[in-house]
Amino acid sequence: MLHKSPKTIYTHRRNAMAKFHCNTLAELHRKIRTIENHSLHQ
Repeated sequence: MLHKSPKTIYTHRRNAMAKFHCNTLAELHRKIRTIENHSLHQ
């Protein structure tokens, strides 16, 4: 384990969380769009 400054660790963690949230938001929008399409075509 390399000794990094707390700021670096915090930045890495924040970037990972931001990327994770972006992915879940994209998934959520894709699901909503799919549901809307299904209800429109019925």
